[in-house]
Amino acid sequence: LVSALTPTAQSQTQTQISPSTESKRLLDAQRLRSTIANGRVYQQEHFIDEDQVQVLLQDIERLCAENKMIPSGLSNTLKERTVEGQNFGSADRTTAPVPWWNDVLSYDSGCSPGSRSGSADVAGNMNNASCDSNNENILQSIIDKIHSLQVETSEILQRPTMKTHSPQQHECYYSRSTVGSLLPRHMDERHEELKGPRGWMMPTRRSISWLIYLSDDELEGGELRAFPQNNFVVDVENRIENGEDGCGEGVFVGSHGGNLQIGWIDMELQGKGTETTLPVYLDSWFNVQNSKTGESEPHCILYTVIADVGADGTQNILYITKPWNNDSIQMATSDFIKKQAEVDSNVVSSIVNRNNSKADSEKSDTTEHKLDELLLFVNQTYAKAFRLLEDRQSWAEGNDPEGSSRQDVVPKRGSLVMFDSVSVPHEVMMVKKNTRAALAGWFHEETQQFPVNFA
Repeated sequence: LVSALTPTAQSQTQTQISPSTESKRLLDAQRLRSTIANGRVYQQEHFIDEDQVQVLLQDIERLCAENKMIPSGLSNTLKERTVEGQNFGSADRTTAPVPWWNDVLSYDSGCSPGSRSGSADVAGNMNNASCDSNNENILQSIIDKIHSLQVETSEILQRPTMKTHSPQQHECYYSRSTVGSLLPRHMDERHEELKGPRGWMMPTRRSISWLIYLSDDELEGGELRAFPQNNFVVDVENRIENGEDGCGEGVFVGSHGGNLQIGWIDMELQGKGTETTLPVYLDSWFNVQNSKTGESEPHCILYTVIADVGADGTQNILYITKPWNNDSIQMATSDFIKKQAEVDSNVVSSIVNRNNSKADSEKSDTTEHKLDELLLFVNQTYAKAFRLLEDRQSWAEGNDPEGSSRQDVVPKRGSLVMFDSVSVPHEVMMVKKNTRAALAGWFHEETQQFPVNFA
C-alpha cells in the first residue's frame, strides 16, 4: 500500500514552512507531545468536516464498485488456509491505496485541481461539472490539511526527517470494515534487526501511525484498542520548562539516538522509591574489538536510559545485556532475546543452589566464570525484569501485554488518531453494527544510517 509523494519544487518549499509561524495550529501541540512520548493514542475530534468526509466516502464507494477494495492480510478471519495462501471471508476488512495520492501531491497547493494530468475522478460519474469541481476543491483541502499535519507532527515531535519527501516515504490507504470485521493485535513497525535480512535495506521506516475516521454515526464496535504501560510516565512539559528538549533525546517510547525500542524493563530508580517501567532499546552498532584481528566489529546490545541527563551533563545509559553477534544466532532475534531472558532468570539460581549444596571442599571455584559464559543479561535481576514489546506467544495465549492497561478509542466520524508506530501494540475490536471506514497511513522517518566506522 505504499504510495510515493512527489511534490514539485514549489510544493516542497511550501511544505518546509514552519506551522509555528501560522496563527493557528491544526494540533494541540502540548497534548500531542505528552501523549506520543508516553506511548498512548492521541485523538482529536472534528479534524475534518462533513463535506470532506462525504468526498472521501464517495471515493471508497467508487473503489468498491470497481472491485479495487481488497481484503487485507492482517484481517484474515478464516483460520483455515488454502493451498494458495490465506482464505478470506466476507467479514474481512478491505483496503486500497488512495488513488489520488501521487497526482494530488505532484503540484503545489495553490494550483487549480483541473490543471493536473491524470487527476482522479473523485466525484465518480456525476454529470454536474460544477459538482465535480467542488468535490475536487474539497479533496484538495484534505490534501493540504494532511501536508500541514505531516509538517506540524514532525516539528512538534522533533522528528525532522518526517518532513522529507521521497518515493519510498509515507503511506496512505483507505480502510473499510463491515459487521464481523476485526484486526488482531499487532505492531506497525519493528526494529531493523527484527525484520530479517531486509531490515537494513529500506531507506525509511514507519514513525507515526495516523487515521482519519469516516465511520457511520451509528457504528457499534470497531474501537481501536491500545496497550500503554501503566508505570511509564514522562512529564514532557516540565522538561520544556526546565530548558530541555520536549521530545529530543530523552527517555521516550519508540527510539533513542536512532536505536528503536524492542522491550520494557521494570526498575527501582534511586530516589524514586517505587518501581518504574523504562523502554529498552537495541543498539545494533555497539563497537567490539576482535581479540584476534584487532578490528572493530558491530555487535548488538540492549540498554535503557535511567536519567535524561547525568551529573556530567551526559545521558545515563545503562546496558542490561552483554554485546552479542547477531549474525551468529540461529533463530529470530526476538525469540533469541526472550529465550535468553528466561534462561538467565533461572540458570543463576540453579548453579548457585547446586554449588551451595556441596561441602565447602567440593565447591567449584569456577562458578562465577560459568555464569559469565552462560548469561546474556548483565545479571539475573535485569533478565527477570525484562519483557519484549511484541510477545506474540504470550498474546496467542490470550494475555494482554505485561504491565499494560487497555486504552479504547472510539472511531468518531471526522476525528484524527495518531500514535507511535514502534511502541504501541494495538488491535481493532469487532464491528457489531454498520461500517467502520478510515483514511489512514504512516509518516516515515529515515532508517538509522550506518555509523561511519562500520560503513
